[in-house]
Amino acid sequence: MLAAVAVEGEQEARAIEVMRRQGAAQIERAEGNIEQGDWKDFDPLSVPQFI
Repeated sequence: MLAAVAVEGEQEARAIEVMRRQGAAQIERAEGNIEQGDWKDFDPLSVPQFI
C-alpha cells in the first residue's frame, strides 16, 4: 500500500512518527504538487529518498 502525506515544516516529524507507529515498512521523502487530491508531478521512476 502506498500512502502520500502533504506536510510542511514541523509536521513532517509528526507524520513520520505516526507512520512508524502504524508499522510503515519504508518511508521516503519526495517533493511535488498535490492538487485536488492528486499528486500532479509524481514520478514513479525517480530514485527513492528513504528516511
